[in-house]
Amino acid sequence: MGRQFSIKIDAKRPYGEIHPNLDGALFEQDGLFFDAAGLLLEDKLTPDQRKALEEREARAKAERAAEAARRKALAEAGLLDEGEVQSEAGAKKARKAAAAAAETAKNGEGPDLAQWARGAVQLPFDKVQNAVRELYGRQVTNVTDAIDVVAEALSIPAEELRAA
Repeated sequence: MGRQFSIKIDAKRPYGEIHPNLDGALFEQDGLFFDAAGLLLEDKLTPDQRKALEEREARAKAERAAEAARRKALAEAGLLDEGEVQSEAGAKKARKAAAAAAETAKNGEGPDLAQWARGAVQLPFDKVQNAVRELYGRQVTNVTDAIDVVAEALSIPAEELRAA
């Protein structure tokens, strides 16, 4: 089957409803089919759509890695703006959030968001949304935003993140 995608319909953009449903597909957006939970139905992807999504994910991962390299080079040159520099208090908060998230996952109380953000585990997006809201007080509506929040909170380097 190949690469798995964690894509959810963007409810802020136009989409179509399918009546009656088409083998589980209830929504359509940009030529892609989604189930009742708004999750992409990968078995409905054409080879061209699959290739386009893989390319989009590769591009997003490359952009995050490039941004991380840019920030590292600026930091080494002492050229980061004050707004870009993570304060010691921010770093401490990130370490505390990382420890809390790891403890929550270890105790079976919630999903392991760090592993999810790295692409090591697959999780239903609604569980990710709930965990992000509970742990970090942030509401996310798509995978990309969730990855960004988790990566920022847990100080995960961009090159370790999954493609959205």
